[in-house]
Amino acid sequence: MRNYFIYQYEDVVSSKDKQKVTVLFVHQSKIGSQNALAQEVNNFFQEYSITDKLVVMVPKYLASASLEFFKTGREITFQRIPGKSADYFDKCLMIYEYDADGNFALIDGKKPKNESKFISHLLRSGSTIIFKNNGGLVESTPDHHFVFPSNKHCSKFIRTGNVLINQSEIFFLAVQLLKHTKDRNIIYCDTSSINVLPYSVFELRRRFKQEFECPIVHSFESYDVFEKSTDSFSPESLVLISSSTSGNIIDRLLKEKRADKEQIQVVYFLGPNDKSLNHSANIICNLTKDNDFELGEEEFETYNNPDDCKLCKKNHSRPINIRGDVFLTVQPKVEQHLLTIKPEYFSKSIGTFAQHYKSGLPNEGVIKVYYKDNFPDANYEVYFDIVYLLNNLPNFKRFEEALSRHIDKYIPANTKYLLHLPDIGSEELAKHILTKIPSSIKPKLIKLDTNFTSEITEESGTVVIVASCITTGKKLLQISRLMRNMEKLNLVYFVGIYRPVNEKFSTDLISDLKKRKR
Repeated sequence: MRNYFIYQYEDVVSSKDKQKVTVLFVHQSKIGSQNALAQEVNNFFQEYSITDKLVVMVPKYLASASLEFFKTGREITFQRIPGKSADYFDKCLMIYEYDADGNFALIDGKKPKNESKFISHLLRSGSTIIFKNNGGLVESTPDHHFVFPSNKHCSKFIRTGNVLINQSEIFFLAVQLLKHTKDRNIIYCDTSSINVLPYSVFELRRRFKQEFECPIVHSFESYDVFEKSTDSFSPESLVLISSSTSGNIIDRLLKEKRADKEQIQVVYFLGPNDKSLNHSANIICNLTKDNDFELGEEEFETYNNPDDCKLCKKNHSRPINIRGDVFLTVQPKVEQHLLTIKPEYFSKSIGTFAQHYKSGLPNEGVIKVYYKDNFPDANYEVYFDIVYLLNNLPNFKRFEEALSRHIDKYIPANTKYLLHLPDIGSEELAKHILTKIPSSIKPKLIKLDTNFTSEITEESGTVVIVASCITTGKKLLQISRLMRNMEKLNLVYFVGIYRPVNEKFSTDLISDLKKRKR
């Protein structure tokens, strides 16, 4: 676990010369172990190089003994920074102290030019890195897109709740809210997933030993406030919006006189430049990429009118509503329609295949529709369950007979290896082949991994590559390339179910695989 937020960025805003900056953010009242701190710094610099500036940000409540870790004890704390010179700390180290109002004061080191721009860019870069590292931008796949509560259509949306994971990063964002929560007795959050931010602000004020009445924190669904109520927010409240891609929610709050401008803060903004300029005082972090902020995210297109949505019209993408207090995607509403299948659209061969392998039960059958493998990046798709098929072969006589014929015909007597793809279906198919070939062949079973070639020691013979089901054949091409130097070995590709995207793709794949002597 990380106890400190450490990051690097490029500064082209506060100085004419591009300079790299490393930032170490501290929020604790006391640093328990200098060795643990030094180790965390060391771990960071194992992946990153030395920079032109090294900035340490500490709270005013930090114990004096802990502060010395960055002053008199800096050689120990930063001992593992690669390539530092004898005068590196004198020239490059800056220690900033932040107070209960979120103001920053330099307490050690040389003040940078355009200090206000320097601090502003430092905070913006850090907040953006937190957003990007924690997957704050959710992107759809080509088969669907999102509908915001405002009824806008879009292929992406910001989920600020994803970002608020690590304690040190949450406090980094909370420090920027300190000045906006002063003298507020109620804080309204547009989603409960960001409630941790105001509570972190309260904890900071407690550490600064401020006396204050803890404000009440309420959550509401951002656009429901316009549809279900006509009330205004009380003058002593703060309206905290998790994100915006247009600034329209600020405009509407102001236009309908629901809140004053100084009452509204948006944690993350990603949208048009003119909107960010108009509402710069209301934005904690502007994520939008520009010439001076290459670190940012590209602005993406949204469609205010569903009738003009290109995603619906051109891409035939399915709209999914983003609803709920934690801004989660929900399944689309399904309406029943009676469809009549005309003869010209019905293929008897496909119908026979589907009738043979389908099942009405969720845990049975070979064909599974809208199925997802247990992998984070897997997509929902039509899935062929080879394991179920092999375990129930007597129920699928036609496939069993065809499989036996292919094993007899295509597994050569000089087979030395059965190399199967890493999925369980391919492994089970390879094991089934072993049970059906003569005992005199005795091939070695190998799983495809990064070092599979080291297990192939025979110089001649045949390697049978076993795949349960392929669509693109990328792994087969990978194997073919990695085994090009083993010219005396023949390759045979044994595939349980082959489902190419079209006939041309199939022809090209087979042609590419044949380029190697087989």
